[in-house]
Amino acid sequence: MESRPKSGTRISVLVSWHLLDTDILSWMFAQEPQLELLTALFELRRMIEPQIAALASERRTLKQANEMGQALEVMSSETLHTEKGRAADELFHAKLFEACGNLFLTSLSGSVTATVI
Repeated sequence: MESRPKSGTRISVLVSWHLLDTDILSWMFAQEPQLELLTALFELRRMIEPQIAALASERRTLKQANEMGQALEVMSSETLHTEKGRAADELFHAKLFEACGNLFLTSLSGSVTATVI
């Protein structure tokens, strides 16, 4: 959205939006998202998540590894169809991003979890 004095408020074209903003992602996923946006988001996730996992495997603490393991156990029994399963998925990804030890990548954690919750 763009707001200017004396000309009002206008909706910006989608390409100018900050699509990784957690508020925008939550809004987009409140309804069934457009297939084009969903495809693009999962392309991005396929590119960055393996690298984050690789970094986390080298840098994680024992506590982080245990927390991710516990979250995986809950995820496997609960699935994303339950609130408990979605909370475990959010925790797993937050810990994975935290364990990678890169503040820029860690800042993306909220964007990833906003698409699941």
